[in-house]
Amino acid sequence: MRRLIRFFEQIPGRYYRLLSSLRKRTARFWLRGKILPRRQGDVLEESGFSLRFIDYPSEVHLQNGLAFYEETRGIFFSGDLMLRFGDAVGKTTEASWADEVKAIDTERVPSAEKLAALKDSLLALNPAFIAVGHGYCVRCSRPDR
Repeated sequence: MRRLIRFFEQIPGRYYRLLSSLRKRTARFWLRGKILPRRQGDVLEESGFSLRFIDYPSEVHLQNGLAFYEETRGIFFSGDLMLRFGDAVGKTTEASWADEVKAIDTERVPSAEKLAALKDSLLALNPAFIAVGHGYCVRCSRPDR
């Protein structure tokens, strides 16, 4: 979340476009500015960024999870959907996007039906990098390289 706050602070006018499910939680992060709710799949295009909002059913915090895909640079901000453990400060690892998506399990998304739909939608993306919520970030090996 803190990485995303830094991103949003770069946007002129400080308008925060957040999914409705996140709106209640913004007060604890001291966001200042007008909040404009967005829906699953909405895209924010501003200041050279193209940020797609991705909402997913989550068990982690007993509410919906939130991920973003920055389409221009190919960065997937996974939140708690994809986690890596260990002392990862300043370190990255490499993996295929398909393997990372395949590794998402019912601990992250408890409904098997919703998990399958989420995986199908994620496989349509082609990120170069995964900025995880916790742990090692991931450079994605991609078929277009």
